[in-house]
Amino acid sequence: MTAFESFGELLKHLRRRARLTQRDLGLAVGYSEAQINRLEKGLRKPDPAVVRALFIEALGLEREPETAALLLRLATKAAASSPRQAPPPASRNGEAARRTNLPAALNPFINRVRERAELQRLLCAETPRLVTVTGPGGIGKTRLAQVAAGDALSRFSGGVWWVELATCMEGEQVIHAVRHALCVETRSEGIEAIVAFLQPAPALLVLDNCEQVASSCARLVESLLGACPLLKVLATSREPLGAEGEHLWPTPLLEAAAAAELFALRARAVRPNFTPTPSQTATIAMLCAQLDHLPLAIELAAAQCHTLSPAQIAERLATRFRFVMSGRATLPRHRSLQASLDWSHEMLTPTEKRLFARLSVVHGGWNLDAAEAVVADDLLDRAEVALALIGLARKSLIIVREDEEAMRYAMLETVRAYAQEQCTTLGESETLAARHAAYYLAWSEEQKEAMIGPKADKALHSVMLEIDNLRAALSWFWFHNALEAVAQLCWNLKYFWTTRGLASEGMMWIERLLSRRQELSPRALAVVLAGGAALAYRLNRLELVRRLAEEGIPLQRMLGHLRAAVLSLQCLGFAEMDVGEDFAAAEHLQQALDLIAEHLPNAANAWANISGPLAELLCRTGRYAEGMALFAEVLARSRKESSAEGIAVALLNRAWIALQRGDDRYISDLTEALTLLVNLHHAVGVATSVLVIACAATRQGSFEDAALLFGAGEALLKAINADLSPFDRAALQRFQSECLNAIGDERYAVHYNKGGALSATAASEFGLTVLTRRSASSPDKISERR
Repeated sequence: MTAFESFGELLKHLRRRARLTQRDLGLAVGYSEAQINRLEKGLRKPDPAVVRALFIEALGLEREPETAALLLRLATKAAASSPRQAPPPASRNGEAARRTNLPAALNPFINRVRERAELQRLLCAETPRLVTVTGPGGIGKTRLAQVAAGDALSRFSGGVWWVELATCMEGEQVIHAVRHALCVETRSEGIEAIVAFLQPAPALLVLDNCEQVASSCARLVESLLGACPLLKVLATSREPLGAEGEHLWPTPLLEAAAAAELFALRARAVRPNFTPTPSQTATIAMLCAQLDHLPLAIELAAAQCHTLSPAQIAERLATRFRFVMSGRATLPRHRSLQASLDWSHEMLTPTEKRLFARLSVVHGGWNLDAAEAVVADDLLDRAEVALALIGLARKSLIIVREDEEAMRYAMLETVRAYAQEQCTTLGESETLAARHAAYYLAWSEEQKEAMIGPKADKALHSVMLEIDNLRAALSWFWFHNALEAVAQLCWNLKYFWTTRGLASEGMMWIERLLSRRQELSPRALAVVLAGGAALAYRLNRLELVRRLAEEGIPLQRMLGHLRAAVLSLQCLGFAEMDVGEDFAAAEHLQQALDLIAEHLPNAANAWANISGPLAELLCRTGRYAEGMALFAEVLARSRKESSAEGIAVALLNRAWIALQRGDDRYISDLTEALTLLVNLHHAVGVATSVLVIACAATRQGSFEDAALLFGAGEALLKAINADLSPFDRAALQRFQSECLNAIGDERYAVHYNKGGALSATAASEFGLTVLTRRSASSPDKISERR
């Protein structure tokens, strides 16, 4: 064996020795045949942890420690080096195959070769198209689904998309969760945008923790599978969804060896030098059997190794089992988990017990500031919260994750349900829920302005992290008839909802409030009408925008709530602009700017959002010089405030309006605009820029380049389910017709289709190349070509 110098060569030798094809080995370890081939050729880096966990057993090396050690050494060496370069993918499908939002694993995955292979077979087969992984809490459904989805990634060119549903309590939230997971920007309700995203290529949608919204999941899945013939769905749930064509896959318990491995792994997390002796190995095997090889129960028990030996854990857990079995009529697996949770709870200090119970009121996750604000009081001092959190983490009762700036904490839903029982026993549930809702209402007030300021990305990220807590606060206020608080929270979240593809969720709350408008104060109604207008515009419900804005503006002016009045005027103007009522739109946008100039000197973001469209309207209504002057002012302010998005949008819109007027002076601005938009990952802006550059190329006579860019831009818009306004679409079609007439249908189609196959990066680079070529040409030569 020492003759082998590379991991790939040794892997190939061992695979053939075991009489396995590349496909056989791939099925055993959850890889595709192509991935095994790339490993053997040195085109893919091996993962030493995966080699240790899966390949050694699959290749039959358990009784060949020297060969196994050599394979691991070569895997480690290969992982640290650069693999040989493979040929680049021929199309954007190779890029799409790597698209996923699967969460990163926090811990190594314990060996489940057969389960992984079976799920892989189901996911890669033509049928069934819906596989539901079922089983009791704590059995490892989520982790297994996560690994299986990762194994199948290369087989789904449309991506593998993970949707967390644990915190969804209402059916409407399921669609919102899917939209968010797919990053779908939509101006319509329903599932059309989801279908448009998932329909073009084979995709895998993973719905995790469906049990509390099973019927809603079933309806959604049936609709998606009917509309998307290339889609497969993998769900995890404690109970079947009940959808047509559902294939149930009960999650098996860990085998004895895997259970013992999990115990040792988690024990080393709290005691790094933990190495079980032969007698301890026997005790661990007995302990795991006592826990029915249930993963969560084993993890909770192993977490006690920082203070207890395996024998002490087994002894104390046996006592807890006798209590559970004599006192409760539960199923054996439920008894195992109940006993583990009961015993883990008993091992807590009084402070840890109280914190554990109280934290059940928090949804999705929390940071230290939130924990201190919500759960601390005279009985639990703020200074004790951080120390108690550390204790709960060491005992595996909470999960610790690292965010960009601070640590975040969360509970598994099974553990959280247990903690809720403890909180109810303490009689503190209602008090803490009220405190939780009040805290997040106040917190949303702090984020409201930040979401439209220079640090908007950071604020929006923070709100996204806390969205489950904010949803819980909305529900608590609603069910306790605190409608003023619901209205204020909706007002605070309006910008988040409109920019994160969750406008229909926000509109649901607005419509609930409007159904009880007689109970709202005038001020609450004023913000509901303004927020509703913004959300309705985002959803393309233009008649509703008009109705809400026209009712709201007089009320908002009368109350002096001028920010709400500006927002209503802005939305009304945009809606009128979209249907071609340009003069009315210009009037309403100008009124909004006048209010800002007179009364809201700090509303710079609102001014920028309104001024650009107004400049466009001025140009369209015969006031071209005024419009260009306003564009120049928008650009100057954006540069002064270092607003990259403001600069890019102003440059792009000015060039586009000028181009439609036959004014080529601003075409060179497109280089800076597109570069900024690419750096901002502004998908809509990049696609629009590519189309505008196509129009510029048409104007200068570069028709083949133009056709390619038209195809690229249209494909990019379709990929994110976006489109131009009717006015812009009509203008674009005029340029497209000119290009088509110049080179003919056949040549146009060839280049258009070639552009449609480009990725966003390739399309942007080509667009910048076209602009560079143009700048190298003299205006006289351009005129001659025209």
